[in-house]
Amino acid sequence: MSAPLVPAATVLRRLPGRRLVIGRFQVAHLYATSERARCGWRMPADARVLEQVDEAPPLRVCARCVGSLPPAQVDALRPDATELAAVHDREARLVAQRCIDDLERIRRRARLDGTAAAIVELTVSKPATHPAAPRPRTRAAQYAQNSGHVAAIEQTTLARLLNRLTPGGYSTEWRMFLLDPPAPGSRVDPQARRA
Repeated sequence: MSAPLVPAATVLRRLPGRRLVIGRFQVAHLYATSERARCGWRMPADARVLEQVDEAPPLRVCARCVGSLPPAQVDALRPDATELAAVHDREARLVAQRCIDDLERIRRRARLDGTAAAIVELTVSKPATHPAAPRPRTRAAQYAQNSGHVAAIEQTTLARLLNRLTPGGYSTEWRMFLLDPPAPGSRVDPQARRA
């Protein structure tokens, strides 16, 4: 069984007096001493201690820290939908940004070594030209029936494949800002690369 997802804001809201510690990682820890968190994590010198709900970033709390709390306190940690949505939103953006950065590294190497124009195959689903017409009478016949789509091989260049795989697509005219978005109306460069 996986540990429950507990947002940092939930701990500070539901357990007054508890403090959280945030370091370089994407998880918050429960404060125990100035050297260690509740789970035994050794705190780095740049760790921040949080006490107010308003200061809490949308991070999940370490499962080992939550598991070390008394059962009554663990039962009290029921996050609301807004806190959970903020954590899921942040994690989804981080995963998408990592994917974009990894695909950009591959795209850059492919341009440098000249393989961006190489032909590759991509398997996609396409509507069948003659889907099965009669309605199945049994469940087994229903599972065996053609769904109306078939697998098809599409040939494309490596550069186009990378563009299709990039979350949000890839274009020189527009760009998605998933992390640290600029203020609305500010000038941006869609072709600028992340450091």
